[in-house]
Formats: sequence, C-alpha cells, structure tokens
Amino acid sequence: MNASEWAAWVQAIGSVIAIAVAIWVPWKIHNRERKAVEQASNAYKRILAEALEDLRKPIAYLTALSDFAGVRISGREVDPVETADQITNAIVSMKEANAILDHLDELNRLDRFGAIRAIFNVRRKLREHMPKFEREFGIVETHPTEKVVEIAIYELGSRAHELREAIEAAIQELNDD
Repeated sequence: MNASEWAAWVQAIGSVIAIAVAIWVPWKIHNRERKAVEQASNAYKRILAEALEDLRKPIAYLTALSDFAGVRISGREVDPVETADQITNAIVSMKEANAILDHLDELNRLDRFGAIRAIFNVRRKLREHMPKFEREFGIVETHPTEKVVEIAIYELGSRAHELREAIEAAIQELNDD
C-alpha cells in the first residue's frame, strides 16, 4: 500500500469513528437528561406522597371518630375536652399538610394525567372543606363541651369521609407507576 491508500484508510476509519461519536454523544446526553428528569419526578412524587400521608392520618382519625361517635359519646367513654384536643390537633395537622400541597405547584413533573387530576381533586376538596374544618376547630377549641364535641364530630365526619376517598385515590395514582 502506498501513502495515498493509507491516508484514504485512515480517513475512512476516522470518518466512521466521527460518525459513531456524533451518534453516541447526543444519545449519552439525552440519557443523562432523561434520568435527571425521572429522578426529579420521583423526588416530587415522594414529597407529594408524604404530604398526602400527613393529610391521611388526621382524616383517618376524624373518620374513625365519626364512625364510632354515637357509641362512644352516648356511652360516656369519651372525655369531651380530650376529644376536643384531638380534633384540634387533627385539624392543625390537616392545615399543615394543606399548606404543603398548596405550595407544590410543579405538578407537570408528574408523568401521569391520572395522578395530576387526583392531586387537583384533593386540593379542590381541601379548599372546599377547610373553612368548615376551621370553623369547627374554633368552636371546639373555645367550647369543648360534650354537645359541642358531638356536633363537631358529626359535622366533620362526612367531610372527612369525602376527603379520605380523594386522598386514597391520589395515593393510588401516585403508586401506580
């Protein structure tokens, strides 16, 4: 082989390597970006799941309290002041979880429409019911009598059931990935 043939072969091999690098570099960059987006989405899902779990606990308490209210209150097994304190603690926890959900504005990080819709549904129901929860919170906190606590339990119960269903649906949508 003469020098010009060697030069042609070197150029051909160099061209093949350049094409391979031109394909590999963008592919590698795309994979890194995709992984970064996926990690951000997963972190966001974890934050949402934690906020929903923080919201689920007081709702579950209020729901259970409402389910067994007639038996417990009429049987005098409940101390109204203690129950009032538990109700106020549950509502304070709900307010804190609601504040977290309100500040999570980047729902577009979620890659499933069902999860986005479920989170919006929880937010909507919270906005709808929180004023009523806060009203009962104020009444129970200032007048923790047996009758006031009993009325508050019944008032909060149906709203808590509705919120629990929305929260469970949202958690299910987040976990379906």
